[in-house]
Amino acid sequence: MTDEMVKLFEELVNHMPEVEVVTIQESTEYVLDEMTYRMKYALMTLQANKAIKHKYDYTWLMLAINEGKIPGISAFKSAQSFIDYLKGLGLKSLPGKTTLHKGNCIKEGGKFPDWRFSDTKDPSEIKRRHDVVRQFISALNKAPKRET
Repeated sequence: MTDEMVKLFEELVNHMPEVEVVTIQESTEYVLDEMTYRMKYALMTLQANKAIKHKYDYTWLMLAINEGKIPGISAFKSAQSFIDYLKGLGLKSLPGKTTLHKGNCIKEGGKFPDWRFSDTKDPSEIKRRHDVVRQFISALNKAPKRET
């Protein structure tokens, strides 16, 4: 395992206290808890369904998690910790810190689902952004039990 991979796994483990680290002989295996498995499933579902139209759409997921709208997932300390978490899940085509900060800046106020945005007043775009979170929650709830 490369140093970069170890760092990503350590950041993932530090953010998700539910992750159990099991040491076997000379190697370390990371066993993801059920919620982390469901998170990966939900995010991959959104990617496959093209619900995530722009990389800044990940901002809405991070904000919803940080607002406590997704039970069982603790808030992320920074945009970078969220990105590192997503990388640790093995997801591809992810946003950078600047993209997440930009998305955070255009959200003007309110808590989900009452978010308002400074860059658009278009009702269909506002609904689309809210739907990213709704579809994520739906996919999270529909995630199959993982095989052990």
